[in-house]
Amino acid sequence: MKVREIKALARETLIGRYGTLIIAGILSALLILLSAAIALAGLAAAVNWSGILAGPDGQGVRITAPGIDATINSPVQASVPLMAAGVMVFTLFLILTVILVIWLGIGKRKLMLNICRGDKYGIGDIFYGFSAEAHPFRVILTSIARFLIHNLVGLIALGILAGIQYASAHSAAATPQQFRIILYVALAVLILIQLNVDLGFAFAELSIIDRPETRIGAALGHSRAVTKGRKIKLIWMMTFSFIFWILLMSICRFTALWIVPYIRAAFTVLYLDGDGSAWQIPANRPSYQAAAVTAPEPVPAPQPESAAQPENAPQPESEPTLQPEPVPAPQPEPEPTPQPEPVPVSEPEPAAAAEPVPVPAAEPVPVTAPDPVPAPVPAAEEIPAPAAAAPAAVPEPAPAAPLGEESAFDKWFKDAYKEVLEKPAGAGTDQT
Repeated sequence: MKVREIKALARETLIGRYGTLIIAGILSALLILLSAAIALAGLAAAVNWSGILAGPDGQGVRITAPGIDATINSPVQASVPLMAAGVMVFTLFLILTVILVIWLGIGKRKLMLNICRGDKYGIGDIFYGFSAEAHPFRVILTSIARFLIHNLVGLIALGILAGIQYASAHSAAATPQQFRIILYVALAVLILIQLNVDLGFAFAELSIIDRPETRIGAALGHSRAVTKGRKIKLIWMMTFSFIFWILLMSICRFTALWIVPYIRAAFTVLYLDGDGSAWQIPANRPSYQAAAVTAPEPVPAPQPESAAQPENAPQPESEPTLQPEPVPAPQPEPEPTPQPEPVPVSEPEPAAAAEPVPVPAAEPVPVTAPDPVPAPVPAAEEIPAPAAAAPAAVPEPAPAAPLGEESAFDKWFKDAYKEVLEKPAGAGTDQT
């Protein structure tokens, strides 16, 4: 995301959440100021009871500075026990002030992370640093590691610059003007290296606050991955992007209640963008975009056809459903009734009258019955067609032979089996 998109997203995220952030900021500031005030009171008591304010001559201590000319006189006699008590109070509340600054700072970062991630949040999140799961000492050690890395790179840079200065003073290979140019170039390169290292570890503490189980080395590596390709945006946001807001805050300190959360939210959005979690920001979620869109009217369910409706009633609009068109039933074509053709049968020759041929009785000759002639196929029944289709014509059956008249089949059968039919009964034992 671009810087202006990051700032716009931060503003949209803070809409309706400023109250929690302002109350949390005021509460944490009051706790820190109270602890610091008690520490300063202990220090003042220790100084007072030490007898220093009475002065060597008992006339007090005179303080002179540009625009200041005052005398502090305390006639109180020195008391070692009271002075020791004041020192102990100062030490304890100074440590408590440092703890509150660090621990409440962790809580305020956690509160901002919960808001930007769209998680549950509340004023009590500022005390998150005091919980066991926060691992505040890892955050402190990470800050110390960043400080050591910064100083190590700075010492290396100072060593390089000192070497160039020494070479320019004790070498005749180049003129002082050339060494001065080399010094300026080396200084610019070393500043860029120092800036690159510091910006790469800018989100190391926030990585541990976001994922408390992260180790220090992993947090430093994750910070470098988050800031990769975003260092120029980070420089722009740290220097020029909020310059007018910072000027407004310096003129009117009351506006810091709104400006400081806005700046923190912008840097948190930049962290989430590099972490790949920018989709969790409430202003980035689809539900946030859908809130401004009017929900479509529900489509009424279609009523059955049997339900009676008035003629002028508006019909609900629904998507047309495709219904299959009725396919007319196929009509069978009338088949002609097969008529048996007469088979010509040759008349048997007359046997000789002198020598009749005897029929052997041992092996009767079985008479094979003729194959059955298929009966005429009845006409196909009429299939009821849809109301819209015209009724199909039913073919008329072939006219049957008049009653009492001999058909062609009967003539053929009698001619083919004339001998069997005219043979007297009982002529053969097994013949039919």
